[in-house]
Amino acid sequence: MSKKVLVSLIGKQTMPNLLIELEHGPFDVHILVATEGVKETAEHIKTVFEVKHSEVKIKIIFVDENSIKGVKDKITEELNDFNKDNNCEISFNFTGGTKQMSIGMYTLAEEKFKDSPRYYSHRNNAWQNYAEEKSKRVEYTKDLSIETYLKSLGMKYKYGSENNFVKTKDETNALFEKYKEFINDDWIKELRDQRNTARKNKQDYSVDLNPGQISKLENWNWPFDVNNKNKLSKKEMDYITGGWLEEWTYNNLPFDGDKKHSVKVYSGPDNNTENEFDVMCMRENKLYVLECKTAFDKNLAINTSYKSSALIKKFGIEAESVVVYLPCGNSAEKNLKSRCDTEGIKPCTPDDIINGKWIKTYKE
Repeated sequence: MSKKVLVSLIGKQTMPNLLIELEHGPFDVHILVATEGVKETAEHIKTVFEVKHSEVKIKIIFVDENSIKGVKDKITEELNDFNKDNNCEISFNFTGGTKQMSIGMYTLAEEKFKDSPRYYSHRNNAWQNYAEEKSKRVEYTKDLSIETYLKSLGMKYKYGSENNFVKTKDETNALFEKYKEFINDDWIKELRDQRNTARKNKQDYSVDLNPGQISKLENWNWPFDVNNKNKLSKKEMDYITGGWLEEWTYNNLPFDGDKKHSVKVYSGPDNNTENEFDVMCMRENKLYVLECKTAFDKNLAINTSYKSSALIKKFGIEAESVVVYLPCGNSAEKNLKSRCDTEGIKPCTPDDIINGKWIKTYKE
């Protein structure tokens, strides 16, 4: 029985390698052609393939990125080793690497494996086989998962379960209908300040309620029972001062693709730097990172856009950061929009989330 072999040039972006394998695999053998500069990326891709297919054989070979002949000779050597009995179906993926690496591998394919597929990934929405006489772009039919993508970047992560949602979609939607009444209420602002101070000092921030405050909550479709108690718990404080918008955003994304909430991503040399993101979703093999904010001051706008843009640089060009905010028409909102524009971040209101215009589709 013949073995399927894929020879891939490795660059800094992992998604093209993952998508070609997902669309045309599984392969029995992977030969990852890399330079010392992308050694870590190649190792992460190797780990992903090993998890997906336990019996797969994977070899990382290192080449001089500026030597066309060196690349050609190195790949030839590896293929001769795997294909001693000429029983392999060999394919090539040219998407990564340098121009010299591409020339070296393409020359080899043209000379010795003329009928073998020569794949190229156009961004992350289509692939093309240049070995075909009338080569054309073909849209990907399979979608990458958030988990696989994060693993390919070498990131440690964990995320919340839908079973851990504080309230149901209907309850959160009912509260959302009233947000314009309570979001700028002075009492809500006081609760937010109390919460922030208590968090800073690592103190409990549950608060007592008076009859007037209970009446306000009832008018706002507050989804917690306030009839048998006169207190907001820590969980309820977190919910009314911002948590509800995270759940509302997750529940109202205008598509059924892969999505996660309360995603904690660990990066750095020892994976000891933690960043938490409210919502992540994958749409047409593009990752979106959403931060949800119910209030803004000047520093919060700057910190939010900085946090999002910093992680986008880690994710690469096929990730987009989105800040979901509640419009208030003040200078803080203008500051947020200006900062987002500078950092390449998409600011979105709840209406924007529902109509889906913030989603970039390659077909448009």
